[in-house]
Amino acid sequence: MPWIFVLLVLEIPVAIALVDWSRRSPEAFLGGAAGKAKWRRRLLLGLATGWLGVGNAVVIWYVMMVVRAKTDGEPLEAVACETVFIQATPEQCVAVITDIESYIQWSPGITEATVLARDRDGRPTEAAFVRDAPMGGGTFSYTMSFAYSEPHGVRLTMLSAETEDPERMEMLNQMMGSMATTYRFEPNGAETVMEFELRMSLPPQIPAMIASRMPAMMASKTTTELKERIEHLIKVG
Repeated sequence: MPWIFVLLVLEIPVAIALVDWSRRSPEAFLGGAAGKAKWRRRLLLGLATGWLGVGNAVVIWYVMMVVRAKTDGEPLEAVACETVFIQATPEQCVAVITDIESYIQWSPGITEATVLARDRDGRPTEAAFVRDAPMGGGTFSYTMSFAYSEPHGVRLTMLSAETEDPERMEMLNQMMGSMATTYRFEPNGAETVMEFELRMSLPPQIPAMIASRMPAMMASKTTTELKERIEHLIKVG
């Protein structure tokens, strides 16, 4: 009946409040295997008797706590790859990636970009960036290392990051040292083939639906912006 679903929807905030109220480890809160068995019995009883009101809230609470317990595990290792054809030479492509100061002109969100160290050939080996955080989260700063492989390969790895948001900081700490992007450029006639790879460890708190799509979205966005920047520079001379 429709009114049952209305009650269920109204009870979801109650369940969420209960989950937020308990900040202990989900495994400890449920009381291990015995505790889980007890809560499963309560869940079955609730479903069998058609509990309403607080009953449904408790059922939802149990489900959410089990989900939290399952997500308090190891980070999810994610990989995304892109192959892009660019109307430029491999040298021109590498030149854009290593022109750190110009990032603020073509990479949306970056407000500061500074080279911290260079190698003997003058190529950046470490750089610092400041970026606007999404969804009004202020800003966050981070440093990246640059490593080069012949003839036209560049690998960027996140070394450190800082933000004023404690929750975002916790997530960034889990990603530190594991988030890396690799660019490989190969000549292909009058154009260049760019092989892009993104590897990252996503915190287990991120919902699976988002975690499964995030790397691919980031890879697509990064390669699109880079391709547009390179071809724009070639066009304007």
